[in-house]
Amino acid sequence: MRLRKEKETNLEAINRIYMDSKRAEARVVECTDQIRSLSIDRTNIAMDIASARAQQEKLETEIKQHGEDTEGARERLFSG
Repeated sequence: MRLRKEKETNLEAINRIYMDSKRAEARVVECTDQIRSLSIDRTNIAMDIASARAQQEKLETEIKQHGEDTEGARERLFSG
Protein backbone atom coordinates (compact mmCIF):
# COMPACT_ATOMS: atom_id res chain seq x y z
CA MET A 1 0.00 0.00 0.00
CA ARG A 2 2.81 2.39 0.90
CA LEU A 3 4.65 1.66 -2.37
CA ARG A 4 1.51 2.32 -4.34
CA LYS A 5 1.09 5.70 -2.63
CA GLU A 6 4.75 6.60 -3.33
CA LYS A 7 4.34 5.53 -6.95
CA GLU A 8 1.26 7.77 -7.33
CA THR A 9 3.11 10.66 -5.70
CA ASN A 10 6.06 10.16 -8.04
CA LEU A 11 3.78 9.97 -11.10
CA GLU A 12 2.06 13.19 -10.05
CA ALA A 13 5.45 14.89 -9.68
CA ILE A 14 6.59 13.63 -13.07
CA ASN A 15 3.34 14.79 -14.66
CA ARG A 16 3.66 18.21 -13.01
CA ILE A 17 7.24 18.57 -14.25
CA TYR A 18 6.21 17.48 -17.74
CA MET A 19 3.39 20.02 -17.85
CA ASP A 20 5.71 22.76 -16.51
CA SER A 21 8.25 21.98 -19.23
CA LYS A 22 5.54 22.06 -21.93
CA ARG A 23 4.36 25.47 -20.68
CA ALA A 24 7.95 26.69 -20.65
CA GLU A 25 8.47 25.47 -24.23
CA ALA A 26 5.32 27.29 -25.34
CA ARG A 27 6.53 30.46 -23.61
CA VAL A 28 9.92 30.20 -25.35
CA VAL A 29 8.17 29.91 -28.74
CA GLU A 30 5.97 32.90 -27.88
CA CYS A 31 8.97 35.01 -26.83
CA THR A 32 10.92 33.98 -29.93
CA ASP A 33 8.03 35.12 -32.12
CA GLN A 34 7.86 38.43 -30.24
CA ILE A 35 11.60 38.98 -30.69
CA ARG A 36 11.31 38.27 -34.41
CA SER A 37 8.37 40.67 -34.72
CA LEU A 38 10.15 43.40 -32.75
CA SER A 39 13.28 42.97 -34.87
CA ILE A 40 11.21 43.43 -38.02
CA ASP A 41 9.54 46.50 -36.47
CA ARG A 42 12.94 47.95 -35.55
CA THR A 43 14.22 47.42 -39.09
CA ASN A 44 11.13 49.08 -40.57
CA ILE A 45 11.47 52.04 -38.20
CA ALA A 46 15.15 52.41 -39.11
CA MET A 47 14.24 52.50 -42.81
CA ASP A 48 11.50 55.08 -42.13
CA ILE A 49 13.99 57.24 -40.21
CA ALA A 50 16.55 57.01 -43.00
CA SER A 51 13.91 58.01 -45.53
CA ALA A 52 12.75 60.94 -43.38
CA ARG A 53 16.35 62.13 -42.95
CA ALA A 54 16.91 61.99 -46.71
CA GLN A 55 13.71 63.99 -47.25
CA GLN A 56 14.83 66.52 -44.62
CA GLU A 57 18.21 66.95 -46.29
CA LYS A 58 16.51 67.42 -49.67
CA LEU A 59 14.19 70.07 -48.23
CA GLU A 60 17.09 71.86 -46.51
CA THR A 61 18.97 71.96 -49.82
CA GLU A 62 15.91 73.34 -51.62
CA ILE A 63 15.38 75.98 -48.92
CA LYS A 64 19.02 77.00 -49.11
CA GLN A 65 18.82 77.23 -52.91
CA HIS A 66 15.65 79.35 -52.78
CA GLY A 67 17.28 81.57 -50.16
CA GLU A 68 20.30 82.12 -52.40
CA ASP A 69 18.01 82.83 -55.36
CA THR A 70 16.09 85.37 -53.27
CA GLU A 71 19.32 87.09 -52.17
CA GLY A 72 20.51 87.25 -55.79
CA ALA A 73 17.23 88.77 -56.94
CA ARG A 74 17.29 91.28 -54.08
CA GLU A 75 20.86 92.36 -54.99
CA ARG A 76 19.91 92.79 -58.64
CA LEU A 77 16.79 94.76 -57.69
CA PHE A 78 18.57 97.19 -55.40
CA SER A 79 21.75 97.57 -57.47
CA GLY A 80 19.98 98.82 -60.55
